[in-house]
Amino acid sequence: MYTFFDEPGLLPGFADLNRPRAIAAGLDPFQYDQVTAGLTAIREWPTAFVRAGQDYVARAEQAEAHGRSASAAEAYRAAALWLHFATVLPNRTSTRTPPLPRPRPTRSAEPSRPPSSSPSPTSPASCAVRRPSARPSSCSSRA
Repeated sequence: MYTFFDEPGLLPGFADLNRPRAIAAGLDPFQYDQVTAGLTAIREWPTAFVRAGQDYVARAEQAEAHGRSASAAEAYRAAALWLHFATVLPNRTSTRTPPLPRPRPTRSAEPSRPPSSSPSPTSPASCAVRRPSARPSSCSSRA
């Protein structure tokens, strides 16, 4: 049966949207790319991420059996992250699910100007960096 999870264009955008979140949470970016590159539909997402999580559980148990508690803890943490992301799926009816990425608009002919990074003459930063003789009158005098 064909469902929303079988839509061919959904997976690449969904994987791209989740990548920064997964990396910020602590997943290895290279492993994330490797796991998601082998997927052809969102339907395969949970299985692939559970498999990666189970690999880390096996590593953790092996490290624990050899008395390497720090390595075991690190592997258990990675397993928990992979298993968590196995549950992250798009929800077509949710208003909280971000839209899929759209093509970037073309650049306009008018160049954008960067925001001014220089402090105003009366800001505390401008008072602190000037020599006492060059301070504006609005700065408090400091000895």
